[in-house]
Amino acid sequence: MDPPVHPPGSSWAPPAARAAVAGHGSARGGLVLLLLFSACTREIPILLYHEVGCGTRDARDVPAAEFDQELGWLAGAGYTFVPPEVVEHPERAPDKAIALTFDDGAACLYTRAFPALLRRRVPFALFLPTGWIGADAAHRTRQKLEDGEEVDTLVWPEVAAMVKSGLARVGAHGREHVYLRKLGAAALANEVGGSRDDVLARTGGVADLFAYPFGAFDGRVAGAARAAGYRAAFAVGAGLGGTFAYRRRSVHRGADEAALMKLVGPAWILPWLNHD
Repeated sequence: MDPPVHPPGSSWAPPAARAAVAGHGSARGGLVLLLLFSACTREIPILLYHEVGCGTRDARDVPAAEFDQELGWLAGAGYTFVPPEVVEHPERAPDKAIALTFDDGAACLYTRAFPALLRRRVPFALFLPTGWIGADAAHRTRQKLEDGEEVDTLVWPEVAAMVKSGLARVGAHGREHVYLRKLGAAALANEVGGSRDDVLARTGGVADLFAYPFGAFDGRVAGAARAAGYRAAFAVGAGLGGTFAYRRRSVHRGADEAALMKLVGPAWILPWLNHD
């Protein structure tokens, strides 16, 4: 059963925390656990999409009609769509806040996902591997999906059109979408800092959000993101959360309403993980 939403500053602990305290042999240890879990706040779910309506068989390619239906289900369940940067301060967010992110920059995000987002006025973040994004349609690249199929990639004018709507926030996703943990210092700085430079140069806006390619990172990679000037970084369902390791929940095709509601179900974080 969904636990009650607790207001900021209240002393509420999830049932699992209370059970842990009850079964703990040490009164002192139980008190520590109680204080720890009383400090928990509800995590804002961040959804991760890759392709929407690209027409492939890839499991991450969510059909456009299905995507629009998912937005409707979330709205009907009382969720409020918020920009991804709101997750830095979950205690200030509206009840049942949720954020949407899109990785890798498939062109179908502009032609199939963006119309639904625009119609519903849903804010979102695009995390782009900047080396894949062409200057214009004549320089459009193609990217290979997990199942081996290829699709077109966005070009910068399409990115600019989404930004102009006031809904899209552009973050960096490296330059060539490589495993950052395998790189030496110079190559790591080029991928992490260079992609930030590219976003700044192409959009003229803020470029302070980063998403780790493949969701893969370690302390050295997170440190490189911090050093490059990002204020937050996003992973994929790993770690304890926090400013440079926000967890995201991947959406695949074929999810029914019950599965989607389970995916966005409650989780808890410690607020101080979200601050430097």
